[in-house]
Amino acid sequence: MPAQQAVRRLTHELCAHLHELDLPSASADDLPLGPGETLPEWGWKQQRLRPDHCRAVFLVARGGTPFKPGRALRVTARRVRRRLEVLRAAPRWQRRCSDGDALDVDSWVRNQYECRAGPAPGDPPVFARRMRAERNLARSCWRTFRSPPTRT
Repeated sequence: MPAQQAVRRLTHELCAHLHELDLPSASADDLPLGPGETLPEWGWKQQRLRPDHCRAVFLVARGGTPFKPGRALRVTARRVRRRLEVLRAAPRWQRRCSDGDALDVDSWVRNQYECRAGPAPGDPPVFARRMRAERNLARSCWRTFRSPPTRT
């Protein structure tokens, strides 16, 4: 959990610098490829289909200059990137395996309890093994953004 708290804190620091973005005016927006296409939309409150309720407009990107973040934003982004890389690369234990690197004591106790109720066929899944698994980055970011900032 300390790693998640650190990521949450760094993300809030990053969000604090978002006001420094110098966004372009509307004249630099992408170019529309026509009036667009009207589409129906389902109104979930009224439980009915609304014909021609929304419009999808296709755009062509206009060329522009690449974004150059300020020094403070680069430092914060580098810190957040390092924290996320640590989360991604961290191995985790997969429990209840039929073979593995170590004995999973919780699974062994559960297996002993279940054996008293009746014999289980096959090898009992009482081992654990370390695995490198990709973390769900989207879920981590969602949790980070929806939670209140922590004070350290």
